[in-house]
Amino acid sequence: MSEGTWGDYQYEIRGSKGDNRPYYFYFQMNNIGLIPAVRQTQASAHRNPRARKYNAQQGTIRDLVVLQMRANGLNPAPANLRLQARVQVRRKLTRSDVDNLLKAALDALQGGPYENDLCIWEASVQKIKDADESFSVELMEMK
Repeated sequence: MSEGTWGDYQYEIRGSKGDNRPYYFYFQMNNIGLIPAVRQTQASAHRNPRARKYNAQQGTIRDLVVLQMRANGLNPAPANLRLQARVQVRRKLTRSDVDNLLKAALDALQGGPYENDLCIWEASVQKIKDADESFSVELMEMK
């Protein structure tokens, strides 16, 4: 398990290290209002301010996850593995659709614990109104 800070954010990351146990990964990031997924085309990704902000946050989260996975010897899930995801998002504003929050959380981890979120076969998401904004993702191998 690793805990630390990254700029203004606090994080926790833990998972299996490629041993014979089922694949497991957990990531939590505090002090962050997860930006819901934004519909975008290649052109609007550069012109739309919401899309630019969303993409910047996605990159920040992905960079932190990849760096900490390497530092802690955590391996990505094999491509053929089926994963179950549990996502919890705490936000001051609760007007966002849960499906857009789920997509944002899972997309941010692509290139980290999995190469592509096509390996997610089952997912649940919980949205909580809270002044202390954060999000967490727990991944478990399905049997």
